[in-house]
Amino acid sequence: MLSRLVQTHPIEPRDEQFFCALVRERELFWANPKSLGLSKTDFDQQPFPQEDRTVAGANFRSLSELPSVCSALKKFAEDKGFHSNRSAMVYNPMSFMRWHTNSNAPGRRHYFTFTKGKAIFRWRHPVTGKIFDEIDRCGWTYRTFIISPTQPVWHTIWTEKVRLSFGFNSSVAAPMPIPEPAPLTADELRRAAYEADPIFFK
Repeated sequence: MLSRLVQTHPIEPRDEQFFCALVRERELFWANPKSLGLSKTDFDQQPFPQEDRTVAGANFRSLSELPSVCSALKKFAEDKGFHSNRSAMVYNPMSFMRWHTNSNAPGRRHYFTFTKGKAIFRWRHPVTGKIFDEIDRCGWTYRTFIISPTQPVWHTIWTEKVRLSFGFNSSVAAPMPIPEPAPLTADELRRAAYEADPIFFK
């Protein structure tokens, strides 16, 4: 299937626990950003670039501005066998990141994202040109795809509410991480997190 070029995976309970703690402890940094007022219609009507755009040039805040976040994400990447942490973005509500390829950083890209509203990861098949929309889950989503300079996967993202996005790179040949046994299931962790902070996770 063409759509399998971009894959959505179950997020491991320990990974979800890590990111929940990371963002909750820095909530004052990213919470309540100003809406940019860009509707899905604005998103749909954006022009497609005529030449490669490796980055979108969006003016979003980055959690990487905080040294403690950089250290935590570096250790997380090492533990997962990823080469590097590529981004830690805070998307404003009603905003989008324009079409881009990330082709200057080839490999397998891993994105862990969080949102409470509707968010769309739109991408174009590098051979057929067909456009696909992947809808973020309400909560955490783990998504991967291959970045190639010769067959770039163009992609663009729109979000209704604040969206947090953590990107990592690994080698294409590297196998996908195999979930390790955890003392709690994902549902149990979500329930425990909700009970601890129902306003944030509702």
